[in-house]
Amino acid sequence: MTVIPDLWWPQAVLAGVLAVDAAMSIRPPAFIRACLNGVEFPEDWWWTLVVIKLVAAAGLVTGIYVAGIGEAANTGVVCYRD
Repeated sequence: MTVIPDLWWPQAVLAGVLAVDAAMSIRPPAFIRACLNGVEFPEDWWWTLVVIKLVAAAGLVTGIYVAGIGEAANTGVVCYRD
């Protein structure tokens, strides 16, 4: 029995999207800055979003090889986005 899922590429794509999102959050463009200011998220805490997104991406990549971590990472990403 293997722990590598049959469809590994959706997790890899989502991890890539999260990594790009994290990179964009380092110096947010105007539309991200406007969104964060719109919800009154303190600018001093914007760095936490980068960390959260990078940890989520790492969890998704790890989850390709370890099923339990993949399920947890996918659940976390869905909960974070909603």
